[in-house]
Amino acid sequence: MELERRARLAGGIGIAAGIVWLVNWTYLLAVDAAERTAGWYAGEIIAATAILGTAALAGGLWWVRAGGPGWVARTALAAWTAGWLLVFGGAMILIATGTQDNPLFPIGGILGTLAGIVSGIVIVRADVLDGWRRWMPLAWALWYGLVLGAVMALAEHTWLATAAELVQYLLILLTGAGLATARLTYHAPAGALEPAAR
Repeated sequence: MELERRARLAGGIGIAAGIVWLVNWTYLLAVDAAERTAGWYAGEIIAATAILGTAALAGGLWWVRAGGPGWVARTALAAWTAGWLLVFGGAMILIATGTQDNPLFPIGGILGTLAGIVSGIVIVRADVLDGWRRWMPLAWALWYGLVLGAVMALAEHTWLATAAELVQYLLILLTGAGLATARLTYHAPAGALEPAAR
């Protein structure tokens, strides 16, 4: 089935994104590079690659209609993808200019948070992904939007922030794994008529 092939592809990209995030996390623990040095550029390029893969994972959930056929699901998942693409744009500007002072980071972050939570809810309700897999996008979105955001605001550059980031990257990895291994089940909208028997 075409949608299952899409799920495997998008899920595989999500797994790769999670692995790249873990590489980035480990790199930042091991390397304390000054800004605009080769080590700094390496870290930012790894992070930008992971962000792009994360956008592809969110887009993959849209691509396989994981939230079901409704316009709310389609819009929320498209907005979630757009939020991550805006963050990727911010990362590209950061690499080019060396400054984080650009509006794409907060706009993408806010859009990604709100749309991600709505997307997670509609994915759970749609029940297209089976078992634990349908809960992973919501867990990822809630952790990113509420827990990680609060920790970074209150305790950035602490062990708590480092641990919160690790959980975030593992949730992305698990979301990708869930999508790659899911058995997709699409349900008829409520009130839909059964096709006439032939």
